[in-house]
Amino acid sequence: MVRVYGLEPGKLGRMGLGTSSLSTFAYDGRNRLLSTTDPLGKIERYTYDGNDNLLTRLTPKNETISFAYDAVNQLLSKTLPGSQITQYNYDLVGNLTTVTDPDSVLAMTYDLANRLTTVKTDGSPNQPAVTLAYSYDLTGNRLSLTDPVQVASYRYDALNRLQSLTQPTTPATRLPNLLATWPGDGSAADPVGGQSGTVQLGTTFGPGVRQQAFVFDGVDDYVSIPDSAVLDSLSTNATLDAWIKPEIPLGAEAWLFARRDPFVSEGFSVALLQDGRIQLTVRTTTSPTVSGSTFRSTASVITFDQWQHVAAAVDTVAGTAQIWVNGQAVSLTAVFGPATLSGTLFNVNQQYLGRRQDPNTAGGGGHFKGEIDEVRLYGRTLTLAEVQSRAQTQPVATYVYDALSRRASLTLPNGIQTTYSYNPASQVTSILHQLTATGSQINKADYVYNPVGNRTSLTDRRGLQSFGYDQLDRLTSASHPLLLDPQAFAYDAVGNRTMGGSTHNAGNQLTADANFAYQYDDNGNLIRKTLLATGNYTQYTYDAENRLTKVEEFAAGNPTAITTSSYRYDGLGRRIEKVANGQTTRYIYDGEDILLEYNGSNVLQARYTHGPGIDEPLSRTPMAPGLGSGQTAVLASTPDGLRGPVVDDGIKVNGQVSVGFVFVSGMPAPAIGQPIDSTGLEQPIAPIDVTAAAATGTLAVDLIDTGGIGGNAPLYLVTRDQATNQVLESRLLFPARATFASTTPLGTPLVVASATVPTTTPVADGTLYYHQDGLGTVTELTDINGSVAKAYAYDAYGNILESPGTVEQPYTYTGREFDQETGLYYYRARYYDAATGRFLQNDPIGFRGGDVNLYRYVSNNPIYFSDPVGLQNTAVFPGTAAGSAAQGTSAGVKGALQGIGLGLGTVAGAITGVTIFPDSAGEGSDIIPLPDTYPDTLLPEDDTVPDILLPPYIDIDTEIACPVDPLQYSPHKKKRPSTYDKHTKPRPGRPTEKKKQQPGWKPFNDNKRRP
Repeated sequence: MVRVYGLEPGKLGRMGLGTSSLSTFAYDGRNRLLSTTDPLGKIERYTYDGNDNLLTRLTPKNETISFAYDAVNQLLSKTLPGSQITQYNYDLVGNLTTVTDPDSVLAMTYDLANRLTTVKTDGSPNQPAVTLAYSYDLTGNRLSLTDPVQVASYRYDALNRLQSLTQPTTPATRLPNLLATWPGDGSAADPVGGQSGTVQLGTTFGPGVRQQAFVFDGVDDYVSIPDSAVLDSLSTNATLDAWIKPEIPLGAEAWLFARRDPFVSEGFSVALLQDGRIQLTVRTTTSPTVSGSTFRSTASVITFDQWQHVAAAVDTVAGTAQIWVNGQAVSLTAVFGPATLSGTLFNVNQQYLGRRQDPNTAGGGGHFKGEIDEVRLYGRTLTLAEVQSRAQTQPVATYVYDALSRRASLTLPNGIQTTYSYNPASQVTSILHQLTATGSQINKADYVYNPVGNRTSLTDRRGLQSFGYDQLDRLTSASHPLLLDPQAFAYDAVGNRTMGGSTHNAGNQLTADANFAYQYDDNGNLIRKTLLATGNYTQYTYDAENRLTKVEEFAAGNPTAITTSSYRYDGLGRRIEKVANGQTTRYIYDGEDILLEYNGSNVLQARYTHGPGIDEPLSRTPMAPGLGSGQTAVLASTPDGLRGPVVDDGIKVNGQVSVGFVFVSGMPAPAIGQPIDSTGLEQPIAPIDVTAAAATGTLAVDLIDTGGIGGNAPLYLVTRDQATNQVLESRLLFPARATFASTTPLGTPLVVASATVPTTTPVADGTLYYHQDGLGTVTELTDINGSVAKAYAYDAYGNILESPGTVEQPYTYTGREFDQETGLYYYRARYYDAATGRFLQNDPIGFRGGDVNLYRYVSNNPIYFSDPVGLQNTAVFPGTAAGSAAQGTSAGVKGALQGIGLGLGTVAGAITGVTIFPDSAGEGSDIIPLPDTYPDTLLPEDDTVPDILLPPYIDIDTEIACPVDPLQYSPHKKKRPSTYDKHTKPRPGRPTEKKKQQPGWKPFNDNKRRP
C-alpha cells in the first residue's frame, strides 16, 4: 500500500498499491480538493463558491453537474447534463419539504419536533399519487404508518425495542340496524339514510383506517349533523362504533359524538377524557321522571396518537350500558334501571362529531383533537362478537428479546416462529423457522465459526455447506449440496479474482475472463460485456451520476436490441421504476424500503411490510384490481344508488366512458347553484355501471362542462352486494354545485371537477411471508397456512442455484432486489453481478468504503458480510441487518428522504444521487462501521480524505459511515456526535473482547440501526 502526501501535512497526494495503480489528488490554497486522477489517468475536477460549497463537478466523461445554494448553504438545485434539474425546498428550520425532479415530486411535512409526518407523491403519468402518514411517541418511536391500503401500528417495550407490528382491519360489511355512518372519506356525507353532515370551520381530511378520516384541530373544528326521522328512530337501544386517533385533549374532555336534546343535554354522547378514559353519557326518561347517567371506563384505556377502536352501547330496556376499546370491555356493565330513550327529551335537533354542541350555545366546548374515522350509529346494542368484528387487528410480527437485547424470536401471523441462538461471542449459531402448530420445520440454519469469527460451515435443510479462507479472510472455497464440485477462488493482492483466466487493468477493472470481455466508460462504469464464443453482447447505459438507466441485449452484427430494460430514480436517488420485458413496475418507498408496487398504469399491485432491519421484508400482499367478488358499482345522484347521475353536460370515467345531458328542447338554464332536476327540460342520464372500469384499479371521474352556466346534482359512487343488493359503500365524489365556464366557448369541453378513487383491494389469503438466514438472504416464502410457496438456494456469492415455486417477487440474496431480466442485484448505490462477484460501478465513496479495490464485493467474504447500500461491507446480525432502518423511529423515515449525497464527492467519484438511510442512533444519525480488512494498512487513515468531498454521512473522527442530514451539511457546521466508539466496539466477525460496553452502542437492539 502506497500513500504519498503533498506539502500540506495530512493531505494525500497519491494513494494505491504498488507504483502502477496510484490515484492522485490536487488541492488549492484553502485545502479544497480540485481534482482526482485515477490509475488509468481519468480526471475529475471540482469548483467551489466562497462558502466552500461544491459548485461544479466535471466528470471524466466531460459531463458537468452543477449545484446552487441559498444564503444559509442549503442546496437549492442540482443540474445534470441536458438541463435535468432537481430542486429542493425547506421550511424555516431547515427540514426538506419538497424534492422536484423532471419525473417525480415529493412533498414532506413535519411536526413541531421536526419529525416527518407525511410524504406525498404528486400523481403524474410516471408516478402514482400516494400519501403516507407517520405518528410517533414521546421518545420518537414510530407509532403508525398510514398508506392507501392500511394503517400499521407499532408497539415497544420499556427499552424502546419493537415488540409487535399490527394492522387494523375494518370490514366494509354492515351489521343489521345500521342507522347512519360517517366514513370521513373526503366529505361529511352519510351513505346510509341520507344523514349527511356538514364539515364546519377548519375540519380537514387525512389518511384513515379505511381511506380517509376526519381531522380535528381541537380548537373549533367539528361536523354538524341535522336531525332526521332516521336518527329519531333511536328509542331504546343504541351503539356508537368508531376508530379514533386522538391527541391529548386541550380541555377536560373531548367529544367524539354528541347527540343533543332541545334542553342542551346529552341524549347519547361519547367523550374522551384527558386521562385517557372513555365517557358515555345517556339521558333517559322513566315516566314521569327524567334522569341523566354518566358511565366511564374503569381506567385509562386510550393510547394517544394511535388508532384505536371505540364502541359504546346502551340498552334502556335492560337498563345497562357498556364501553369497549379495541374489542375489550373497559367498563363494568352499568345498570341504571329500565328506561326509554323515546320521548321529547331524546327527540334531539342536532348531532355533532368532534365537539359537544352548537358553538353558539353556552358550554359548547369539548373539541376533539385528532382523527375520527368510520363512525357508525346502530339502533340496537351490538354483541361483543360484533364489536370485535369491527375492531379487528391483524398481527404482522411479534418480537421477543433475550437479556442482551438480542432477538430471541419472531412470530408471524401464519403460525411460523423463528427462533435465534447465539454463542458467547453473540454470533448467531442457529436460526430455526418452524410451524408452531405442528412442530414441522420450514428450515433451520446452523453455523460454525473459526477462531477469528469467519463462518466455516452452514447446515440447512439441503445439507452441509463448507467454507475456507486465506490469511486475509477472503473466501477461497465453498461447497454446496446442489453443486457437483466445490467452488474455488483465488485473488491477487487487492482482491481481484485470478482464476478462470480473469484479467484486470491498473484500475482494478475486470477486462476479461474465460467467457466474456468487458469494457468501461471514463467514469469507471461497465458499459459492455461481450460473449467471446458468439460475439453477442450486453450494453449498459448510465446517467451523469453513474446510475444504471438501461440494459440492452444484442446479437453479434445486429444493431437492434433483442431485449431492453430501463430504470428511473427519484430526486433522492431511489429506484422508482423499472421496465423489463415490456412490463413497467413503479415503487413507493417507506424510507429505504419498498412499500407499494404499481404497474405502468399506476394501479397498485402489491404491498410490502418490513421489519426493523434494513432489507428485512416480512410479507408481501398482492392486490386484486377492481371491485371485490360479488360486488358491483354505479354512479348515482343519491347515496342509495337508486337514481342515476344528473349532470349538465357529461361525465367521463377513466377517460373512456362519456355520457352527456339529454336536451329535450332549448337551452337548459337552471338557477345558479341549484342542481339540475329531472322535472325540467333536462332528462337525467341512466346510471353508469362502473364495474368494468373499476377493474383497472382506479376510477378517475371527471365532470365535463361545455360552456355557459349549469349545475350538477351530487354524484356518488355506490357499491352494492350483487346477491342482496345491499349498499356496501357510498362515496360522495362531488357535492351539488353550479358550474361556471363563461370563458370557454360553447361546445368546448372543459373538466370542471375531478375525483380519483382507488378500487384495488388485498387478495384474500394471498399474503406471503419471508424467511431469512443469518446473512439476511431470503430462503423461503410461506403462505397463510405455513406451507412453502417459494424456495431459493444460492452459491457463496449469490448466484441462484434453484428457485422452485411460481411466485414472482424481488427480494432474494442478502434481502436485496434481484432483477431477473439482467441477472443483477440492485444494491441501491450500484448494481452487483454475482457471476463475477463484483459491482458494475466503482464505489461512490471511494477508498472511504474501506477497500482499495473499488469494485469487489464485501472484501471477498460474502458468507459473513453484506453491503445493503452498495458502499461498504458490514457484518450482518439477525434481525438487525446492516445499517438497519428502525421502523419504530422518525429518523429512519426522515433520514431516508434526506440522506442523499447531492454531489459531495470522494476521491473515487461523487456520491451524487446515492441514498443513505439514517435512523435513531444519536441525533438522527446512523452508524455503519468500516469493515476490518487485513492488513490494517489497507485502510485509509482518517486524515487521508479531504472533508469537503466526503459524503456528509462519513464521520472522519470515528472512521465510520455516519449518515447525517446532507441537505443541512456545510463544512463550517460542527459534526453531529456519534454514539459509536471504535475503541470498544468488537471487530465484526471476530469474538467480542470482554470490555465494558459504552453507552450508546447496543449491537443487537432491533429498534436501533445496528452498528
